Amino acid sequence: MLLAKIIPERIKAAIRPTYQKLFHGVQQEVGSNLDIAQFDQFEFAYRKGTTDTIIAGNVPGYRLSKLVPSYDAREGDVIVHIGAHIGASVLASSVDAPMAKVFGIEASQDTFNLLRINVVLNGAENVSVHRMAIADRNGPVTLYFDTGHWGHSITKQLSNRSETVEGQTLGDFFNSQGIEQCNLLYLNCEGAEFPILLAAEQQALAKCQRILADCHPHLWSKNSITDLKSHLERHGFKTSIIGGGYDRILAERDIEA
Repeated sequence: MLLAKIIPERIKAAIRPTYQKLFHGVQQEVGSNLDIAQFDQFEFAYRKGTTDTIIAGNVPGYRLSKLVPSYDAREGDVIVHIGAHIGASVLASSVDAPMAKVFGIEASQDTFNLLRINVVLNGAENVSVHRMAIADRNGPVTLYFDTGHWGHSITKQLSNRSETVEGQTLGDFFNSQGIEQCNLLYLNCEGAEFPILLAAEQQALAKCQRILADCHPHLWSKNSITDLKSHLERHGFKTSIIGGGYDRILAERDIEA
């Protein structure tokens, strides 16, 4: 079992250039690098020699009691993960809230393929996965690749490698899936959290009870974390910044018991 902790965003941003130098010229989408191993209680198909091992090894950090201690999942709840990667956070939610419907959204084709495999591998029947990029507009968007599958982004060019993926607004995704209430919206999408939430229709935000956004300000320069926090407050959320080395916003509405 790998005991790895997710690296705080400030440290991650600082060491990214060194990490990129180490992997310069290395072809990372190599089938022979695929493996299956157990991390915590789950089995993961993952790419050896990439940050997949860090993500899979951080399952304890993705448990709902850790992410949002104030959230007590109930029958019929809806949980949406934007930036589901290979499925660590999605699988954690699937067992923590077995009575909920969990949506995992991932833009990268290779990563999405592993997400699909891992959901099936672990029998997560309450999980629905979708390959797309939630964005500030509908239509094709460019997903720029990062090194070692660290965190591909639609908001900043991180390398000369990319792929095109279909983009959809948050509101249109909710409508397409018949989501009338989202009890937890978790965004870990490498800068896209800013345009997604800032451009989201009022109706879409009104459907959200709780929003947890891992912010990546180094990948989005048009707005600050304060701007995003204020925007959510104007839409009726109480917001707080979660410490521990993360630029993470928790936005919650007053919810009757």
